[in-house]
Amino acid sequence: MGEGLNPFEALALPVVLQQLADENEDWWESGRGSRPPRMDLRYENLGIYGWDVRDCLSYTGGRAATRIGARPAHDDLLGAVPSNDNDIAAWSVLAPFGVASAQIDCAAWHGRNGGIDTLVIALGANNALRSVVDKKVMWTDTGFDDLDRKGMYNVWRPSHFATEFGQLVHAVEAISARRVVLATVPHVTIAPIAKGVNSEAPGKKWRAGSRYFPYYTDPWIDEDNFRPTKHRHLTHQQARAVDSAIDQYNETIVEAVRQARRRGRDWLLFDLCGLLDGLAYRRFVTDAEAASRNGWRPYELPAPLADLDTRFFRSNQTGRLQGGLFGLDGVHPTTSGYGIIAAELLKILTVAGLAVEPVDFAALRRLDTLNEDPPALTTTAFDLAAPFLTRLISRPRG
Repeated sequence: MGEGLNPFEALALPVVLQQLADENEDWWESGRGSRPPRMDLRYENLGIYGWDVRDCLSYTGGRAATRIGARPAHDDLLGAVPSNDNDIAAWSVLAPFGVASAQIDCAAWHGRNGGIDTLVIALGANNALRSVVDKKVMWTDTGFDDLDRKGMYNVWRPSHFATEFGQLVHAVEAISARRVVLATVPHVTIAPIAKGVNSEAPGKKWRAGSRYFPYYTDPWIDEDNFRPTKHRHLTHQQARAVDSAIDQYNETIVEAVRQARRRGRDWLLFDLCGLLDGLAYRRFVTDAEAASRNGWRPYELPAPLADLDTRFFRSNQTGRLQGGLFGLDGVHPTTSGYGIIAAELLKILTVAGLAVEPVDFAALRRLDTLNEDPPALTTTAFDLAAPFLTRLISRPRG
């Protein structure tokens, strides 16, 4: 394709991208991905993407299997998301533990069968993350703790979060684990799925020294073209309110660790929120006044990853242009991003007296194919798709 796309290639690109997405959809719906999960391997990594605290406590393997069977696979227009994707992921993890087992029950099984040396729990992000994905805030009310009703909400009120996290703590206390590590919840506007914009003064916060931009919109929206009446967005007031709720979530988590240690339990805190705040590129790294006013403490990236940042990933024929710590969905870390998280967790375990191998960041970087061999057309693809995506999912604001 040379240094760019000719008109024929530009017209063909959306079709090619749709075909790739459809192949992925078919793999999960009718190909190898649709096969029943293994029943002979009980994973020690029990992570399931998209799950909140209530899911951990109550969402059983049987529920996931029933929902898969009740909702037959079907091709959608874009082929972007396989049918029953989250239930497929959940069933693949939970199935070997039995249909009545939820995520917390699977951890308890490991506790009963050999014991757990270190149980790491990172839950709570999905009690607020959907607000920046949906670009609207829906605070919890009645039914927040009901699997069939909680989907109408995307931010848990701090009191509701405290109620559910208290139940989680009670369940964890009954598990046979030598030590427990609880991770704090990151501020959701650090993830580049929420792009801070200022339609009147591009690149500027809503006021000098603030952490917040006036609006947060979808990452494919060009700041110069952003219009509050046209594009999905959160206001800076909404973003601040969600961050405030997360701060209160983290107070609940910190207090849980404090109380457990007072009772003689070896519980530890992993400040994942502080780690990601220390990497926040547009919030702090490039805004010295905001960094100073908010007492920002930067996180020093290891040398092999020092060129990466938290902006939305962009690349062209010359290589990566920006980002690199978050993947193409703007939510989950890249291999390098996860490596940083793992390294900080290992530091905590080292302080606790465990002998652990440090992360080889040079080797990790070589394994990070998105950053080492970035696709040549991500910027072009987003630029071409932006008008279509905007019409597809955006809605006017009054």
